[in-house]
Amino acid sequence: MSDRATVEQRTYGLLQEILGTVDPPTNGSWMFSFKTVPLGVTIAGDEDPTVVVFTQVVSDVPKSLELLDCLNEINEKMSFGRIFWAGNSVYIQQVLIGSTVDREELQTAMSSVGEWGDSLDEDLAQRFGSLAQGAPGPPPPGVVSTA
Repeated sequence: MSDRATVEQRTYGLLQEILGTVDPPTNGSWMFSFKTVPLGVTIAGDEDPTVVVFTQVVSDVPKSLELLDCLNEINEKMSFGRIFWAGNSVYIQQVLIGSTVDREELQTAMSSVGEWGDSLDEDLAQRFGSLAQGAPGPPPPGVVSTA
């Protein structure tokens, strides 16, 4: 078991090993660019915290049956994480166990989430909404979970 401060400190150190100089988190998340998408890393939970790697793929997306069906089809192909709609945006996330996260696992999660986001953003924007711009915060409260 690790506390939030320990996981946050470890994650910050791992990000520095992977990327070099890294600014402290802004609004609870470290934000980077990965090809065409913003990529974030945040810590979720206080007791047994997790490390959540996420990207906001598209924004200004109204909820629709067609969108949810499309996301479910993508989820069937995505074995490492999930894609979902929340707060009028589509996110991809992978959740890592905070007490055991290591450099290779974090780096792989960042690459996987970033690659999926980069490969899907333009198609989803064309079909359903707008490309995500800038550095979003993490998904709305209650959405980032280990479920």
